[in-house]
Amino acid sequence: MVWWFLVIYLFGIIIQSSEQACSTGYYTYEGQCYPCSPGHYCSDGIDEYVCLAGEYSDGWTQSYCSTCASGYYSSYAGSDHCNKCPIGFSCPRRDQEPVPCNPGQYAPNEGYASCSACSQGYYSANSSATECLPCPRGYYCPTTDMLPIMCPPGTYQLSTSSTSCSKCYDGQFTVENGSVSCNVCPGGFYCPTADQLPIACPIGTYSTEGQTVCTKCSSGQYNTFLNSTRCYQCPPGHYCDDPKICPKPCPAGTYNSSPGYSSCYNTCGTCPFITRLFDCNSCTQAKISNCTEGQTVPRFVCSWN
Repeated sequence: MVWWFLVIYLFGIIIQSSEQACSTGYYTYEGQCYPCSPGHYCSDGIDEYVCLAGEYSDGWTQSYCSTCASGYYSSYAGSDHCNKCPIGFSCPRRDQEPVPCNPGQYAPNEGYASCSACSQGYYSANSSATECLPCPRGYYCPTTDMLPIMCPPGTYQLSTSSTSCSKCYDGQFTVENGSVSCNVCPGGFYCPTADQLPIACPIGTYSTEGQTVCTKCSSGQYNTFLNSTRCYQCPPGHYCDDPKICPKPCPAGTYNSSPGYSSCYNTCGTCPFITRLFDCNSCTQAKISNCTEGQTVPRFVCSWN
């Protein structure tokens, strides 16, 4: 009985020796040695094993599989090479298919293990972006994953790559979306808010450019039309107690020898019956004013002799 166990033990050694006859990089099949094929590895000289996903062997007689480098992938077993991650994609795992870059990210070249985030003021609104675009003038980009937003009326943006719009200064306006500049409120108008069209100064007031309010004519001045840029002095022989109407002639027995008065001097005994009196001593009348209510007054319309 002892000799029988000895025979079995020796036979097992012979079989094992036969199975290990092939070198690494080869495998045994029906007593023959064969070279390990690409996409496989032969580490024990007996069997041929498949490289796992994320690994590869690119030649014959390989005894081990290599791991795909960062930015490369092989998503199936038995690969003889790794694929380079395409542009617009990232390959965070070597054993999976590439992942598209999310909006707000980009991959400009092949071989990215992760996508890069767009800088502030830039955007990519779609997946698989290969670049981030600068926010254009007249727009702002508060986030990197959305399309640019037009600056609303009353605001503007002159520069590119901006995350916000600038408000128009006082006395300026813009009523359009996507403005790159603000307009100066013109003379004769006022701009109380930057997102509305200028408003004409009412009669009896005026403005220079860039104003948020109109200025009332001073005492002894007038204008009788809308959107005026100046007020006119009341002419001699007249008085202007209301800046919204034309100068009134001094009543008989009164006079004004200088421009810019809101009332006439009382008593002129020398010329008690003369109106528009310019000089009390000589009884000289002022020239009749050709001012017309509601019309544009020519320069120096109210002149005198």
